[in-house]
Amino acid sequence: MSSIGDDGPGRLPDFVVAGAVKGGTTSLFHYLKPHPQVWMPANKELHFFNNNFNRGAQWLRGQFAAAEPMHVVGEMTPDYFEHAMTAERMATVIPGAKVVVILRHPVERAYSHYQMQRARFSAEEPFAELVDIELTSGARAVPQPHRPYLRGGKYFEHLQRLLDHYPRSSVLVLLMDDLETDPATTYRQLCAHIGVASDPLPENLGRRYNRTMPVRSRLVRKIMMRSKLDRLPGYTGLLLDSFNRDKGGYAPLDASMRQRLLDYYRDDTTALANWLGRDLSSWLK
Repeated sequence: MSSIGDDGPGRLPDFVVAGAVKGGTTSLFHYLKPHPQVWMPANKELHFFNNNFNRGAQWLRGQFAAAEPMHVVGEMTPDYFEHAMTAERMATVIPGAKVVVILRHPVERAYSHYQMQRARFSAEEPFAELVDIELTSGARAVPQPHRPYLRGGKYFEHLQRLLDHYPRSSVLVLLMDDLETDPATTYRQLCAHIGVASDPLPENLGRRYNRTMPVRSRLVRKIMMRSKLDRLPGYTGLLLDSFNRDKGGYAPLDASMRQRLLDYYRDDTTALANWLGRDLSSWLK
């Protein structure tokens, strides 16, 4: 099947890890990046199919120009999964690609996403306030720098949109639960799906990347952002940011709010469990 990006120099991706946000895509990136048969851009997220589509397929090809013919090439942009136009756009440019999504307990994913944005931008709005806004006024009403936190967890809804454009055999659904409890099996499933060898297993397999941690000082974080210190070359910015992180993690979600969101996701989670043929009862409590 041809696509609108068939001609021109460079490569189009053979696979895309399309989401979900805070679902484990960064860990998959670090496990696959050293693989001798895989080539991915140093910048994990190209955002072509959501934010950069107007640049055209030649721009996308250019991102993979350094790949060798022997490589299986791919990219990972977790925002793709919940974006309304991504699946259709992907199907027009890379109809034969393999697609991967990795999913996490939807309530925990939403709360982790909030905590990430809150730490990144030193935003003050309480989670409960943002949930109310999204539920009553819609995703577009959520104030910046926050994001709509709930819609990303409507996994079955987003999956159906993807399957409108790709056959089920082209779509691999992984669970963050499995990546944490049995990383070797999950990694092998991923490698088999994109068509590369899974042995030897990567030395860093099982290490968790991009764990959400709150900041110790909001003032320090604001100064870093205003002065763009978080963008210093090399690892300098990352080290500065790491020193300002609370490794103990963020406070647990209020029990009443957790139950409210469990109820919100219940039908979608049940439909996903039936489709996968998996027991997701732990996602309902």
